[in-house]
Amino acid sequence: MAERRKTKIDISKNNALMIAKILNQTLADLSDLFTQLKQAHWNLQGANFIALHKFFDELAEEVEKAVDIVAERAVTLGYPAEGTARMAAASSRLPEFKSGFISDKNSIKLLIDRYALIAKNVRAAIEESESYGDLITADLFIDLGAMLDKSLWFLESHI
Repeated sequence: MAERRKTKIDISKNNALMIAKILNQTLADLSDLFTQLKQAHWNLQGANFIALHKFFDELAEEVEKAVDIVAERAVTLGYPAEGTARMAAASSRLPEFKSGFISDKNSIKLLIDRYALIAKNVRAAIEESESYGDLITADLFIDLGAMLDKSLWFLESHI
C-alpha cells in the first residue's frame, strides 16, 4: 500500500494502515457484490421477474453508496482507496456469480450466500477496528452491518 498522506488524525500510522487494509478489503467485497447484484438484475428469469428486477436494482444502489463511504474512510485515514474493477476482482472474497440467465429462486439463494459472507466479515471488521482504537471506523462498519443484515432478511424472506 502507498505511503500515508499527511494527516492530523490521531491514529498511529501503523493502526491507520491496518484499518485501511480492512477498509480496502471491504471495498473489494462490496464492489464485487455490486456487480453481482447487477448481473442478477440483468439476467433474471422467472415468475417474479419484475419485482426482483426492481429489488436487485435497489439493493445495488444501496451497496454502491456503501462502496463510496468505505472508500472515503480509507482516504480520510491517509491511505488510498483501491477501488478499480480489477483491484476488486483480485481481492474479493466472494465466490464468482453464475454467468448467463438465472432463475429468480437461484439468484436469491446466491445473493443470500454473498450477503451472509460479507456481513460476517463486517462483524469481524468491527472488532478489528476497535482493537486498533478507531471507533469511528467501527461505527461505519456497524452501520454497514445493519444495512447488510436488513438486506439479508429481505432476501431470505423470498425463500
